[in-house]
Amino acid sequence: MLLKVGSVSRDDKDVKCLIGGIVSARCMLDIYVIPEKPVCEPLQFTQNGAMIYLRCTADRVYPKARCIFNTQKSAQVGQVQVTHRPSSRHPGDKEVTCELRMPVRSYAAGDYYFRVAVQADVPHLSPDDFVQGDNISLQLNEVALESHIGNEVFEVEEGNDLTRKIRITGNPPPNRFSFMMQPSKDSNSLNVIDSDYTLSYSSGSLQLEL
Repeated sequence: MLLKVGSVSRDDKDVKCLIGGIVSARCMLDIYVIPEKPVCEPLQFTQNGAMIYLRCTADRVYPKARCIFNTQKSAQVGQVQVTHRPSSRHPGDKEVTCELRMPVRSYAAGDYYFRVAVQADVPHLSPDDFVQGDNISLQLNEVALESHIGNEVFEVEEGNDLTRKIRITGNPPPNRFSFMMQPSKDSNSLNVIDSDYTLSYSSGSLQLEL
């Protein structure tokens, strides 16, 4: 016997087959809605550039959704936190938020992409049923010193200030470094203490002013 239910609604979870007014079979249906395409915010670096953070949302979710993130090298990456809240556009449905956190040290310098995929959280769905988001590009660069001051000699009258701007680039922006100066070629190098310089960030680079 083949049972076909047309135009299934959310009230059709419990299906009973009756013969002569007596229930002869009963089954439970997993009713779900295919989520809308997920949309992601710009990728961020957190914890002073140590972690990659990506936040994506998908609307029209029922009953709930599961999320995965993948790259060109891995089917699933990072720690994913999934939260739901009522949809503001689709009454009775939910909006899912998927948050990815992963350490930058897991990746060498290079070009990468991340992509989120969402599907209804019900049993027996195929991997083909995931709704894919767009690729989110990430370029990781090694730290580089663009304004090179190595082996430079400055003559400054005693008591005067010396100002020198240094541009250090990298993605994520560098946040740890040490700086030394040598008063003369015959003297020992001295560490520059925090109070002797100022820092500013701009477009993924760090500028140091002595």
